[in-house]
Amino acid sequence: MNSDTVPPEDVSAIVNRYNGFHDSFIRALEIESTDRYLSAASTDRIIGGEFKVRIEFSCPDFKVNVSRPTRIVEGTFSGVRSMIFDFRVVQGESCDWTIVSLNFEPEDDSRWSLRVIYNFLDSEKKWSERDVRLFSFSGVRFREFDRPEMIEPSK
Repeated sequence: MNSDTVPPEDVSAIVNRYNGFHDSFIRALEIESTDRYLSAASTDRIIGGEFKVRIEFSCPDFKVNVSRPTRIVEGTFSGVRSMIFDFRVVQGESCDWTIVSLNFEPEDDSRWSLRVIYNFLDSEKKWSERDVRLFSFSGVRFREFDRPEMIEPSK
């Protein structure tokens, strides 16, 4: 499935198909600035613009009842502002974390927030959940890709 830019309220089919992106993980994250100089005067270097964020999720495809990541879902978000990415590790421990759920929340008539709840290893080395608002955005486009090489062969 390839989709054009759609209003966030119309992407519920994608979120539902991937069970809120439960047990998925971020495979790639790319941030692109659209900043530009708004003033030509050398004394008033005013810069303005927004960001574009591309996130590639590795997802189980619950439609075919596969519990391992077998699909790539790429979300390209436009008009991105107010970014906070908080994927810390604790006490130098390196560990992977999985998404518990991904949600779109309306901010106003033209902007939405992307929230993610994910698992992390806390300071006592116990699994906990963190709820983070990653950023706000004005548009999103999703594309899906098959990843058959990610499926382990049956034994």
